[in-house]
Amino acid sequence: LFPISKLLLCIGGNGRSAGFSPTVASKKKRARFVAALLALCEKHGLDGVDYNWEYPGYAFGRGYLSEAEVAADYTGLFKLLEETHAAFAPSGRVITMAYYPDGRQERLLMEGGAPRWVAALHMMSYDQGSKHSTWEFAERVARQGAELLPPGKVTHGLPFYGRHTRTGDWKSWEDLVQQHRPAPGVDEAGGYYFNSAELIERKTRLAAQLGLAGVMIWEVGQDCRLVPVTHGATTHVRTCPSEGD
Repeated sequence: LFPISKLLLCIGGNGRSAGFSPTVASKKKRARFVAALLALCEKHGLDGVDYNWEYPGYAFGRGYLSEAEVAADYTGLFKLLEETHAAFAPSGRVITMAYYPDGRQERLLMEGGAPRWVAALHMMSYDQGSKHSTWEFAERVARQGAELLPPGKVTHGLPFYGRHTRTGDWKSWEDLVQQHRPAPGVDEAGGYYFNSAELIERKTRLAAQLGLAGVMIWEVGQDCRLVPVTHGATTHVRTCPSEGD
């Protein structure tokens, strides 16, 4: 899709997306935002942006808003994507975006033509229920994404963290392997559900079989280290307990 050396700036995320709706609703605000974003990318040598609006026309704890609010947010989103693409294209910069695979988001994105403007659509296929990213859920939404969106632009999201099946609290894979030493193929320990290396491999193979663009990891900094990593005078020690991790 694009070289792995591309470094993109992620905008938004859970709890950090409130500014999208008022920004995309105004042509002047969109223009100022895109210009500032392009200047920031040029200043730091970044290769583009990943928009992570969680979520257009949606409020956590309430669900989807009125049809008019959903339509307004998605109309603004499509204008933002098109205008960002126009600003980025001369320099070869790219846009990616994340979405939640509930079926409705895929249809809305496709109806508005979002795939025309983005290099990749990152499926956030996790945070679902007490066992938040099972094989069954992953298989269903991966097939759904391949059906409702252009498969070659969809990446299948893989969690490098676990969630407590009762409280929903999260722990990184690094913490999980150090604290619980899960056996190969085990996806639950200490009350936390996670994806073992074997399940991650199985999901990755599924993405390849469905012709998806690849996989998206949230996020690599939560992985354990097979070898020590040195930055200046600081060495971060190996944290994986065995070569198989």
